[in-house]
Amino acid sequence: MHWRSLIPRTLSDAQARQQLLLVMLRGVFFVFTPVQILLSLMQANISWPRLAIIAVVNLICVWLWSLVKHDHLNLAAKLFVGLFWLVFSGLMLSTGGISSPAIIAYFFVIFAASFLLSERASLLVAMLSLGVTLAAVVLETKQLLPKSLIVYTPFSRWLSYSFYFGLMLVFQIVSGRLVYNALQKAQTELTERQRIEAELRHSEAQYRLLFETIPLGIGMAKIDGTVIAVNPTGSQMLGYQHAEFMQFKLENLYANPQERSTLLQAAKQTGKVRDYEMAFKHRDGHIVWTLVNIDLQPINGEMVTIATLRDITTQRAAEQALRTNEARFRAMFEHAAIGIVLIDSNGMAFRANPTACMLLNLNERELQQVPFINFTHPDDRQFEMNLNQELLAGQCDSYQIEKRFLRSDGGIVWGRLCASLVQDSDDQPLFTIAMIEDLSSYKATREQLDLQMQTLTALYYSSQRLTTKLKVEELARDVADSCVNIFGAQRAWLTLNQSDQLLDQTNHNKTHLPNIQIEIEAVEPLDDSISQTMAFPLVSHNHTFGMLNLQSNQADFFQAERNDMLQTYASQVAAALDNALLFQHLQQINHEVTSAYDMTIEGWSRALDLRDHETEGHTQRVTWMTEQLAAAMGKFSAEELIHVRRGALLHDIGKMGVPDAILHKPGPLDDDEWVIMRRHPVYAYQLLAPILYLQGSLDIPHYHHERWDGTGYPKGLQAEAIPLAARVFAVVDVWDALRSDRPYRKGWSDQRIMEYLATESGKHFDPMVVEVFLQLLKTMSVAEVRNPVSEQ
Repeated sequence: MHWRSLIPRTLSDAQARQQLLLVMLRGVFFVFTPVQILLSLMQANISWPRLAIIAVVNLICVWLWSLVKHDHLNLAAKLFVGLFWLVFSGLMLSTGGISSPAIIAYFFVIFAASFLLSERASLLVAMLSLGVTLAAVVLETKQLLPKSLIVYTPFSRWLSYSFYFGLMLVFQIVSGRLVYNALQKAQTELTERQRIEAELRHSEAQYRLLFETIPLGIGMAKIDGTVIAVNPTGSQMLGYQHAEFMQFKLENLYANPQERSTLLQAAKQTGKVRDYEMAFKHRDGHIVWTLVNIDLQPINGEMVTIATLRDITTQRAAEQALRTNEARFRAMFEHAAIGIVLIDSNGMAFRANPTACMLLNLNERELQQVPFINFTHPDDRQFEMNLNQELLAGQCDSYQIEKRFLRSDGGIVWGRLCASLVQDSDDQPLFTIAMIEDLSSYKATREQLDLQMQTLTALYYSSQRLTTKLKVEELARDVADSCVNIFGAQRAWLTLNQSDQLLDQTNHNKTHLPNIQIEIEAVEPLDDSISQTMAFPLVSHNHTFGMLNLQSNQADFFQAERNDMLQTYASQVAAALDNALLFQHLQQINHEVTSAYDMTIEGWSRALDLRDHETEGHTQRVTWMTEQLAAAMGKFSAEELIHVRRGALLHDIGKMGVPDAILHKPGPLDDDEWVIMRRHPVYAYQLLAPILYLQGSLDIPHYHHERWDGTGYPKGLQAEAIPLAARVFAVVDVWDALRSDRPYRKGWSDQRIMEYLATESGKHFDPMVVEVFLQLLKTMSVAEVRNPVSEQ
């Protein structure tokens, strides 16, 4: 172990050195000075020189503190070590030589020099301290040292030794801690340096990876054209292997070798060349266009060129195609059959093709003077402005409308406008392309076709209505109204007379037309001076029913096309008249047949009453009252009420099958007789069912003896399974039977009958029917209730 290893190395951290020096200065102020004063006071005689030295030392330490605070650390450290070496040397020589405790303080000064200054400074202080100590030994041996200024007692000497040893111990602890912190910081700095070196290696790997994988060709070459380095993208761009590249001169790769000298000259002037388009020869012979950036940089004292190449072959082809397309678009723009206008974001036209100029009767310069919206008809302007706002706001990509354009000569042109927005790469609007198709002739043709379609449609529906008009007056009025509102006549009228008639050759019945004239006029007044009149005969099946007359102010109203349509319409009107007359004739025949049937049914009912003298007038009474109750129920249509009447008239027709002995028996019927009597609803059904005319009237004759609780006959139906007409008639039938006199009893009073009906509600009768019937009786007069038939 070398002796120099015993001396600590100098602190490398300035902050640690500063902290150590400040700790030493605080030790002087708060430890060394109080102890020295205490030692002086413990002597027999106070040592004023010693106190003076201590005062001077403290003043010097204050000055050293100021130097440290003003960043004069090295000067303060040197003065501190030198001051204390002198102080301790003086104390050692003046307090007993090598037997003085002050000699121990030399170690403190040596260590302080090592930590605060340098290893060399600590060696110098150690050599000086050793020399002074040897000199003190020699002087003490020869008794040349002056008398000790301080006389130590055993206790004070022990205390002085303890102080110096304690001072050295504190210094070692503090300095050791500072040395540890300094070493830790050095370790941290070493770790940080290693981290930075690792990051540098990582960064180098990243840049190498970037160099190897970047989609740009990167190459480095000497001024004479020798290739130094090239990345894989550059090799692949020109089709060569990396080893082949290193054997080339750059002139051999240029499509035009003379360009390199031009590039070098430009690079030498400015140090770089930016975005220069250059052609290189690919290995297979085709030309590769690149965008070149060149930097001239010194590497190891030699100027080299660093070039980046971006393949723009496809881009140049696209640009060429774009120029070609632009030329085509320009030709299409100039010679298009539709108008094309380019409109900026402020609504001003900045380009217009000849077709658009001709459409608006303006030249291109005149069209650019005012906002393009001004050429839109005022009635269409607001709608188009709203669409333009939506287009510019990005709410739609385009729109298409039909609108009216204003020409410079005051004319109006119908056109179809298709507007599309063109945006930049940031989706900001650049301009609008407006394409205008002239719709003038199309609009006129379309209006004519629409008018014809409307006329045909209206005529079709009018013809459909003719088939539903079964009254001659209504039909004639509808025809005249259609001629005015559909065909546009100012006046129209039908003249129907008896000059001809509908004749049925089979039965020789004649149905005469009414002798009428229906006339309709338009809102526009008729001008007799220019009006024209034409009549169209109403002929169907060789019969003439009259004339359809039209009058119009239009000179060209009665054209061949309209006349053909009117003649067709007149034929339809005649056919409708023929159908109406035929319908009237059939209605008359149907009415006569129906009347005959009803008279037959009434005759049957009277014959039944004549057969049963006890029930005479019963059928007419219950028929009338049943009609009133059925109407009050509100659940029968008009046609169903007719069937209810016929069923009521024929309700007892089945009794024709019951023998007179049973029918006219004065006393009660036995069980066998009741079996025969209860067959009469079945007899009624069997008698009437084959008659189609009476199919809707069978419910009352067949089921009027069924009961609500299911105990009736002939089928024992219950509740709503019994037809409603039979339920209605059952109440009226019992009501009339109870109020009529019989050989075996007198007729009941109205009050007793109503109580009986209420009692039988839900048993014999439908409760709802009973409720309505009782309400009906309350609304009828006494005469109507007692003798309903006479009130008819």
